[in-house]
Amino acid sequence: MKKIYILFIAAFVSVSIEQQTFAQATRTWVSGVGDDVNPCSRTAPCKTFAGAISKTAVGGEISVLDPAGYGAVTITKSITLNGDGTLASILSSGANGIIINGAGISVTIRNISINGGGTGVNGIRILNAAQVHVENCTISGIKEDGSGIVAENTATGGIIAIKNTTITGPINTMHGINIRCNTATATDSVVAFIDNVHIQGVSTAIIVKDKARVNVVNSYISNNTIAISPENATSITRLSNNSIINNNTGIAAGPGKVISFGNNQMIGNAVSAPPATVVSSQ
Repeated sequence: MKKIYILFIAAFVSVSIEQQTFAQATRTWVSGVGDDVNPCSRTAPCKTFAGAISKTAVGGEISVLDPAGYGAVTITKSITLNGDGTLASILSSGANGIIINGAGISVTIRNISINGGGTGVNGIRILNAAQVHVENCTISGIKEDGSGIVAENTATGGIIAIKNTTITGPINTMHGINIRCNTATATDSVVAFIDNVHIQGVSTAIIVKDKARVNVVNSYISNNTIAISPENATSITRLSNNSIINNNTGIAAGPGKVISFGNNQMIGNAVSAPPATVVSSQ
């Protein structure tokens, strides 16, 4: 009987330890002096986003404690990466800074700087998600034909909101924001809201492809090869209260539909196609 009791206690302790080991917190923490073997708590933070994400519950948040580089990360569940109040960064040389790939997930990326170092593939690559929010971020140093933010949704569309974000070279062959829904199985359009975004010194600032619906407001797009490129007949781009200045091409001639609300500043562009439709604000 005593032997059975001891075995029961040992099994109970083992299960308890296992549950503690695999428990996920709603809020986890990362620090430049942390360690990914830690539980990612406030007092024992992890070192990288990749190390913290497996210890963070669905719908939870990874918060940054201090200025540091926190490494590239792949996100497959609803989560927030929050760099509020710090100099949180990702150096993504030769890689994507952040990959988002999960059916039906909602992801927020806030106050994070992504630097590709001239060889970064993309800053943020969205393969599949219901909602992605990019807020107060800076992205630069992406390689030729890569993008600061690219949405390659392979399922049924999604909503992408990009706000108060800056995308710059110095690699002038990179692109800014590239929105598309790029498979034959896609049954819905990607809808993007771009608000107060600055894009400068890149090849094409905003690319609109396939069945994308892209709304650009209050943004500053300057000194790029092309500001707006409507590349597919099924795409729609709406422009309101933007400054599109000193680009080689303002609005490129393309099959996609461009709608202006008549309140954009189009100045100093070498050439620019007129919008397909000009409508009044209501």
